[in-house]
Amino acid sequence: MGDSLSTKKADDPYADVRALPAQTEAPNVFEGYHSESMLPGLRCMRSDSVEVTNDPRIFLDNILARRLSAFSSIVVAAILVGSVSCSCLLTIEDDNKDNWVKYAGLVGMVTVFLLNLFCVLVITQQYYQVFRLMTAGPMGFEIAKSYYLNVNIATMRHMATQSFFRSIPIFTFSIGCMIFEKLGRKWIMSLPLFILLGAMAFTLHMINRKHANIFMEKYTITKAHERPLQMHISNIRHEVHQTGSV
Repeated sequence: MGDSLSTKKADDPYADVRALPAQTEAPNVFEGYHSESMLPGLRCMRSDSVEVTNDPRIFLDNILARRLSAFSSIVVAAILVGSVSCSCLLTIEDDNKDNWVKYAGLVGMVTVFLLNLFCVLVITQQYYQVFRLMTAGPMGFEIAKSYYLNVNIATMRHMATQSFFRSIPIFTFSIGCMIFEKLGRKWIMSLPLFILLGAMAFTLHMINRKHANIFMEKYTITKAHERPLQMHISNIRHEVHQTGSV
């Protein structure tokens, strides 16, 4: 009898573990009456959350965290510009006169406000969702990477950043229109300021384009230098796969 048991254990070292009864999920001892009860109306909303796993890899720095940290400054600046444009909109008064310069400034400020609102919404939501996916479990980084590189997510992220940068020249031109209308027929004071702010808006637009062109140029050169190394590594992998040895 003893020999047969020892033979079974030798064949299957996990036989004792498999023989244990299945354990059901233990009740949460940290919940009480007030914790389990829900306020009226909350049951119609989603109450589940992503898995909470204390994986040590979550605390390590990675490329996604570095990428998203670059967008935090854009969000802060977009909130500031959007707040200023909204304040300018609230100061506009109706004088029952057909003033196209004043209307151009109004349209510009509305455009600036909407562009920065779109920027804040998209980047904040993606920042929030990427970190939720990243900390969802052992496969969190891979899932967050897939989310970050999704064509819809990437397109909206690029649109959000461009919305902020392109709103700055529009904001400057709109300020010029509002100052021109505020000073009225005092051409000696209003016209030079209007021309100065208009020229500055064009200059900011050109500076933005120059930065974007230089960035794309450097990025293209970087990828061109990487291509021979990647092709060499790909050829080595192909040879190893063909021969089956290193």
